Amino acid sequence: MVTQNIETDLDITNSAHGTIINIVLHQNKPPLPNKNTVELVHIPSYILIKLDRTHITQLQALPPSVIPIEPTSKSFMITVNVEGKAQKCTIVRATT
Repeated sequence: MVTQNIETDLDITNSAHGTIINIVLHQNKPPLPNKNTVELVHIPSYILIKLDRTHITQLQALPPSVIPIEPTSKSFMITVNVEGKAQKCTIVRATT
């Protein structure tokens, strides 16, 4: 699901649904281990998504309704109590 308005005229909007076709990893990614769970150091470069509904024209070299979306990251600070002392922490969250 798209979580922010990217291009409203093309129906690439908050809550638009689709299917992830491919995740293109960051160029500096370490080799991926043979595990079911992989912890990434960098957010992906982009994600190819086939939207359920869109007005987008087919992009060259991609199937119909498939678009690349670049992830973004957002950060915010919180204060947590650790052993009776307030400590500030930065939370970074990748979004698409």
